Amino acid sequence: MGTTLNNVLIDFNMVIDTDIGLLRFMLMNGYSDDSFFNKKVKNKEQKDLIKLLQNRDEANPLSLFFRKDNEAIYSQRYKLYNEFIDTNYKDIIDLSIKTSMFDLCNIWKQLGEIRPTILCKNIEEEHLIESKDKNLATVISNYEDIDLDKYDSIFVKDCYKLLDFPTDSLYRKGIYVADYAFNHDTTNRDLICMDVAECICLFNEFKFIWIYTED
Repeated sequence: MGTTLNNVLIDFNMVIDTDIGLLRFMLMNGYSDDSFFNKKVKNKEQKDLIKLLQNRDEANPLSLFFRKDNEAIYSQRYKLYNEFIDTNYKDIIDLSIKTSMFDLCNIWKQLGEIRPTILCKNIEEEHLIESKDKNLATVISNYEDIDLDKYDSIFVKDCYKLLDFPTDSLYRKGIYVADYAFNHDTTNRDLICMDVAECICLFNEFKFIWIYTED
């Protein structure tokens, strides 16, 4: 089955790395005590940290930032992650970095054959995209309400987010998933997580894509 890459919808987290932003925020604001924080992460150069993030087996970046041997803190990683996002999201995205996908969007615009649109969850995300490239199209919506009929291909960082899209519209699309370890099925590394694959792969074409250029 062939898929024409024409109008593409790209999740905000594919072009802006909020994992890096969260780490920077934690380091700058005293959330990095050695009693619970992974020192190997704290001292990594950015390019090495990106590789660690790529190879983690859980989407929540706190699973990498926190020490697993501190069960009291590690067991709270989902609750704490949501608190950081709910309370400090503007600061986190301001400290985040562009991925290579952002640059690819600019190349697509210049070529004129592919029209990328960034899916933003809120006005803060949209303003950040506009501050970096005011000509890059955006749409503010949650996953459940977005009109997928306008798009030929969908790009997401976390494959489980695909299950939040309207299932009746997620049909005969090109599905591009960030090449993070947590998106791969544990028994077949060529596939996205099986419970997601069973829902979307029958009528869709999917591929893994790395959101950074290789050094």
